[in-house]
Amino acid sequence: MKHCVVILAVLSLLSSCQKSAADHVEQGMRLAESGKSEEAGLEFQKALQLDANLGEAHYQLGRLALRNGDGDGALTALTQAARLLPERDDVQVALADLYVEAMRRNM
Repeated sequence: MKHCVVILAVLSLLSSCQKSAADHVEQGMRLAESGKSEEAGLEFQKALQLDANLGEAHYQLGRLALRNGDGDGALTALTQAARLLPERDDVQVALADLYVEAMRRNM
């Protein structure tokens, strides 16, 4: 019985240490602001592993991809973000700007 109590206590502690998807997005945003793009991208990916429909994670991943010159990655992430966050003008504008930039390059 004593072992069961210890195991339950350890499992409880481990579950309280796990970050939520929103926690990963917040950490990613802090890392991106401090110039740690690779680490930020990993945090956004972790958030999406926990919740693939988290529009903010897609949006932040798209912004990061844009800053790193990854147009294809930005397009994929921003398209998902725009689908998941239709009420967010900043997301819609970022995607529209990406399309406009792509059209200029092809002219």
